[in-house]
Amino acid sequence: MRFLNRKIPVLILSLSLFAHLFFVSLFADSKQCVWKDVDKIIAVGDIHGDYDNFVKILKSAGLVDDRLKWSAGKCHFVQTGDIMDRGDYAKYIMDLLKRLQKEALDAGGRVHVLLGNHEEMNITGIVFRYPEYVSPKQFASFLPENYRIKMENEFRRQLHNRSETGSNSDASFLDSYFDTKWKGLVTDENIQKMYVNTFNSDYGTWLLEQNTAIKINDVIFAHGGISEKYSHWPLQKINDVMRKELNVYRLAYKRGIIPQIKREILYMPDSPLWNRDYALKDERTYSRVVNKILKNLDANHMVIAHTPPGSPVIPENQKDEVVFRTRFNQKIWMIDTGIAEYYYGILSYLVYENEEFFMTEWRDEEYAEDIPFEPSPIKLGELSREEMEYFLYSAAVVNVSKGSVPGRTAAWRIELDDGEIQGRAMFKVVDVTRPTPLPDSYKYELAAYALDKLLGFQKIPPMIKREIDGTLGSLQIRIENCFSLADKNEKVPPDPQAFSDTLEEINVFENLIYNERTDLDDILIHQETWDIFRVDFSEAFEPTPALIPNQKIKRCSKELFRNLKELSDNVIRARLEEYLSEEEISALLRRKALIIETIENLIKEKGRKAVLF
Repeated sequence: MRFLNRKIPVLILSLSLFAHLFFVSLFADSKQCVWKDVDKIIAVGDIHGDYDNFVKILKSAGLVDDRLKWSAGKCHFVQTGDIMDRGDYAKYIMDLLKRLQKEALDAGGRVHVLLGNHEEMNITGIVFRYPEYVSPKQFASFLPENYRIKMENEFRRQLHNRSETGSNSDASFLDSYFDTKWKGLVTDENIQKMYVNTFNSDYGTWLLEQNTAIKINDVIFAHGGISEKYSHWPLQKINDVMRKELNVYRLAYKRGIIPQIKREILYMPDSPLWNRDYALKDERTYSRVVNKILKNLDANHMVIAHTPPGSPVIPENQKDEVVFRTRFNQKIWMIDTGIAEYYYGILSYLVYENEEFFMTEWRDEEYAEDIPFEPSPIKLGELSREEMEYFLYSAAVVNVSKGSVPGRTAAWRIELDDGEIQGRAMFKVVDVTRPTPLPDSYKYELAAYALDKLLGFQKIPPMIKREIDGTLGSLQIRIENCFSLADKNEKVPPDPQAFSDTLEEINVFENLIYNERTDLDDILIHQETWDIFRVDFSEAFEPTPALIPNQKIKRCSKELFRNLKELSDNVIRARLEEYLSEEEISALLRRKALIIETIENLIKEKGRKAVLF
């Protein structure tokens, strides 16, 4: 036995060393991501599976000839990500781009394909959390060919046996019939795994060879844009870390295991794949940050996509600005015009030549604007929290905009009307609870709000569980007239001490439910009252008994501290067992005890007045 006890650590060490050497060797040769002295650059934004519109753009921009061969010589062409999803033909687009990369390189030019958030979701397999993303044709196209042919032969046989139809030779009918049959299989988890693993064996592997962010001359290109945090990273590090983390999750998915790494960039809300600051931030208050970011990157301009004009994520008072495609004194260029027919069918490309930008856009057909919803905003003080909850329960749903709220959770924007009041709400429907590599569930939202009510915390906007369009989720009221903590900048609260105290109180609650504050946009501040709210808990309740390392508790309100001590573990367990696992509840209770212990120790060390307010 002593012999075995000596050998086991050696074996573990050997495996760890092998894994380390494997990843070092895999990513030691970083891909080039900076180019200089390029005479002409052409960039195209989100394509979302629309092969026909993409080809029209390539031809119009002079990038390919009538045979779709590279014809742009030494030009650098940049496609800024989101080839995947919504539309049908992502596979054909990637096949074309693969070929054009080789042809352009032979001619002295380049084709740069950047990663978008939809590529990230397909590689890691979480794309199926959002039913509207993967179309039936895209789904079938990335399945093993022999399996796809076998299934479509079976579909034909089933169709032939249906006595009521004799039109199985009609191509359009057959195409529609196949779509219906594949749509019925998109939710099958075993076939989903087949899709992801087949996709990753070829196209996912190719995508891992592409960059997340590049710099050509003095211009940065990234799908969502580089935030201030990542502007301190060299571009090489951004690309290498994203490539490494994506590959870890790709391999973990294939093996059916949960990767044991601390993510630095993958699925971070301010990562270059998800960042929307350049589309959403106020130009007057964010200009200095933009200047700082560009200085950090040693660049003068940034080209981004990810947020099309007219998108529900853009505030009404900014939509006119976004139509002009450029913001922040032409330092930021936004090239997601909704190219795919799924959106607006606005075809476009951006040219940078002789140190000047110009953008060409057109559409084959005009599209009708929807009549805007004009809500009577729910104002604080007009309704109690209980009345807001009742409004969420009882009001009629007058409009549903699925997946329109920014972020990985792809929440729905809901418009409600009870005959007297109109209001907006956010509906989260994704339900992927632990154990999973990337937990994300509306149940964690409901658990956080339930705990908010038990503690009398009142910092989470009212929320209920409701079914909309046959789907269960968490429906949360939208408090109007708010700005985020990220947008506070130099605004001074009327009572700075009270403002600071409330943030300390929120920090205690974040530690309790283990919800790290990675995004300052999740702290909302009311413009008139300066009341503070905390939103977004879909990844909370990590089953760790420790507190958040970088969010040390310093102070707490007397009321919250008293309520924490008085709230029994049995009551918490009974209230939250509908939403949380036993492991998550046990970790929560341990953190509760740790918080009480931490505050009591601070009181002993610094005195009651210094700690409690």
